Amino acid sequence: MKLTIQRAPGEEATDEHYQLVPGARQLGRDFVHERWPSEDLADTLGLVVTELLGNALRHGDGTVSAEFRYAASEHEIRLVVTDESCNEPRLALCTDLAAEAGRGLALVEFSVQEQRGRLTVEVASSGKAVICTFPAPEPGTNGERQSA
Repeated sequence: MKLTIQRAPGEEATDEHYQLVPGARQLGRDFVHERWPSEDLADTLGLVVTELLGNALRHGDGTVSAEFRYAASEHEIRLVVTDESCNEPRLALCTDLAAEAGRGLALVEFSVQEQRGRLTVEVASSGKAVICTFPAPEPGTNGERQSA
């Protein structure tokens, strides 16, 4: 499943671009629900794609996309968010607790780790890809995290 937001290089993101982001949240939830009965994983994927797409529109450049993949051979779910900027995202240390911005990537990193996943960034001359990899739920389970 893939969502692409077309934007010319150098063009600022508009309200129309940002209005497509909530659809990506539902796309992530649907991707999980088509395969596994995991509300926890669906919520995480929805949150992560929303944050990453918003960041790509705000700080990236050109066309932005989000793609959900299931790698059966590795039994992994991959979310790949791309844009045409070669600037690597930075994890900002937000010290102002009242700030309305600056926590997105930290929230993504925490959410990915909570699902025992990995967050990586690949930068190339054509842009960058932020990749979140999650272990897929085991067959016969609902994929929910167990409390200790």
